[in-house]
Amino acid sequence: LAGFIAMITNIYTARNKFWSRTAIVTAVITGTCAIILMMLFFVYYFWNLRHVKKEHERMFQSEMDEREAE
Repeated sequence: LAGFIAMITNIYTARNKFWSRTAIVTAVITGTCAIILMMLFFVYYFWNLRHVKKEHERMFQSEMDEREAE
């Protein structure tokens, strides 16, 4: 995100508020990559880690049940 903001600032100030084709393509590619990576992060964080948390809960719940049985 910081790189994207720096890129926009550099393009906007260096060319008197005129965006060349290269600048537009760079901004689109950078923005697209940022969106894709953000989506992958949320998929990993909310979907994959949910399974890990459930497995962790199940493992430690069974250990606590064993301790209570003693």
